[in-house]
Amino acid sequence: MFETVSVGEALARGKRMVTYPVYFIQLVPPAITIWLFIQFQFNGWLTTGIVVLSFIAAWLYWSVAIPKWRLWAFANVRNVHQLKSRAIKEKLIWPDGSIFNKTEIWSASRKLQWASLQHKFDKEDVLENQNVFDIDLLVPPQIEIYYAKTKAFGNIVVGAGLVAAGIFLYGTDDLTWLAWSFIVVGLGLAVMAIRHLSNRTPQLTLSNDGVKLANNQFYYWVDIAGENTKLAPRGLGDTAYFYFSSPDGYKEIDISELDIKPGKLMGFLHTYRARCNKRYIGKTRFNTANDV
Repeated sequence: MFETVSVGEALARGKRMVTYPVYFIQLVPPAITIWLFIQFQFNGWLTTGIVVLSFIAAWLYWSVAIPKWRLWAFANVRNVHQLKSRAIKEKLIWPDGSIFNKTEIWSASRKLQWASLQHKFDKEDVLENQNVFDIDLLVPPQIEIYYAKTKAFGNIVVGAGLVAAGIFLYGTDDLTWLAWSFIVVGLGLAVMAIRHLSNRTPQLTLSNDGVKLANNQFYYWVDIAGENTKLAPRGLGDTAYFYFSSPDGYKEIDISELDIKPGKLMGFLHTYRARCNKRYIGKTRFNTANDV
């Protein structure tokens, strides 16, 4: 067995194999069907059926594809603990104990292959060439993270669509309340997105020295601990957070609107922490949480 694949490469392949096809199956057929319904009064029951079947088909594809990716990824990656943690955070797989894991479709032979890989979880992750040192050379001394332009533009498009739908429905007496709801939500979404696009201040800065927040508060790596990311339920979905413990308390930053994914942020955190450990082993600073 040749463990020559990095965690990042395994996750990227997982997205190509699983995530992107699932999104396509889940979104494209319903979008086309709804467009046909609006433009040509396509059969309403058939439209609803296609939308429902698209979600079922997407889930079936995930159930079949994810075991195949698991076997390849965990066989070829050395740091299986990091791989598992990042895969969960990037919503490629579900956490242990989740009922959704029971929907994965495993053949008898794949179950045996998966069982043969379990011994790898008994080993601690290591700082390998492929996983850390190569990344260490590629990561610059400082990175600045801004609001995500792509997401902001997407929210503007969605907001404009909601406003347009609201205007279209406004003339229908029974749907006036729905029309106003679409218009208000759409305007709110678009205005917030425009504010994010116009804000060119880094919302998070990571460097060899430490972490700088949007309010210019700076924390040296040697003075913080437990830096990590997490997904927390909010509304109908999850919100991504970056958090750490500092001399002036627990810090939690919402990164869901920023131009970085939790898994990628974890890679940067790991690299900068490793650099810090090389320079400051056994040292602690006391002038933390300074404005810079």
